[in-house]
Amino acid sequence: MEYLRLLPNKKLNAIYFGLSLSEYEYATINKSGDISELQSKIRKCNNLDSTRDFFQMARGCTCEVYPFWPRAALLESALFFINDGVLDMPKYQNYVNKLYNITDEERNNDFFKWVENFPTHLQRIMQNDLFAQINVQLMGIVHALNVVEDLERLAEALSVPQMKTSINKIMVYICPLKCCYSADYFTKEDEMFVMLGDYLPHSIVHEYLHLAVNPLVQKHKEHITAGDKYPGIDSSYYLNGDRDGFLNAFEEYIVTEASEKIGHGHAIDIESLIHQFI
Repeated sequence: MEYLRLLPNKKLNAIYFGLSLSEYEYATINKSGDISELQSKIRKCNNLDSTRDFFQMARGCTCEVYPFWPRAALLESALFFINDGVLDMPKYQNYVNKLYNITDEERNNDFFKWVENFPTHLQRIMQNDLFAQINVQLMGIVHALNVVEDLERLAEALSVPQMKTSINKIMVYICPLKCCYSADYFTKEDEMFVMLGDYLPHSIVHEYLHLAVNPLVQKHKEHITAGDKYPGIDSSYYLNGDRDGFLNAFEEYIVTEASEKIGHGHAIDIESLIHQFI
């Protein structure tokens, strides 16, 4: 792996500024009082009413644990399809329709009609004076993190043959207004972008492991789908309860198990780990 870097991201901050306008209640979990103060300021913003209405629609009902899945994550991914303020809808729609970890209901016509308005509201936030002030503070929080040596160790850990992927570069974008337990990623060629609410190394490992585990899950899918449900996995991972949903839940289970072992300093062989559960 060539490098692993951690940075703030203005557009990611804008998404969670918009969500905070609409009573996003997850930003302050395990965060400092500074985040509560920032969110309180955002909620008093009174000149972005239509933008508030837009982001309220990010709350769904398909994931009990975190109702902003998957729409908040899909907005994050949309950032990579916006050029000069315009969302490349055909390419974005193609990307979303290929995702294996969301249901057809979560990417229906209502979703795409909603997300078409995202660039407009993103731009309104980016031009907002209060956002400009909040963004400086959010970036300051991220720049203050002293994790250079830790990132070097983490990059080395992710470069072992057992976790080989096509990824050579990882960019970790942190937005302090994002739930610290919510981690999402987007890949482009040999680059991986991980979106976090705080610097949590195990979350980076967890997201990266999906890239290593998924091909092996597909390789052994016939045996996996003959198994039972897996303990500790939220029911939303089973999607519609069909074969694809079962494979998605199994992948999450293996990634969680592998992340736990790596977090405790154990060497792992992912394929051997899979064979323990099929």
